[in-house]
Amino acid sequence: MKNQLIMFVILCFTFFACQKDETPIINSLVGKWNVTELQFSGYTQKDSTVKATNLSIEFDACDADKNNTTTSGCSVFITENGVRTQLVYQVQASKDAGNTVYLNGIGSSNVTNTPAYQQVLQKWSNGYDILESGDNKLVIKRKYNCSQSNGVNQCDYMKVTASR
Repeated sequence: MKNQLIMFVILCFTFFACQKDETPIINSLVGKWNVTELQFSGYTQKDSTVKATNLSIEFDACDADKNNTTTSGCSVFITENGVRTQLVYQVQASKDAGNTVYLNGIGSSNVTNTPAYQQVLQKWSNGYDILESGDNKLVIKRKYNCSQSNGVNQCDYMKVTASR
């Protein structure tokens, strides 16, 4: 009986230790972030920094069940020059690979098929590495325009810096 109890404790510990826990990462994103700076650099993109005004990202609260779906899950709103656009987000947490937030469109509708929505989607939808996510600062970075030359991946980057 004692051996069975020890095995049960070990199995429970192993199960919970191996689970990815996105909840702390999601909780650190929730709220409105005012984008202060966009940095562009990379293979084809000339290095530049743009000070942002009238641009914000607002992550709605999200639970683990909603986080596991990419089309009807957690809402995120991009507001640029007074125009608010809804997307959905999903977080993947990994101790080895780091944390990533994915921004996606909300599915097919009359709104999402408009040129204005497609422009926001083209600019913002992608996977962003979460470089920093604290109480007052958020830094995320995404790759785009990737190509391969001589076996080396070459990509452009957009780094977003925001504060509360």
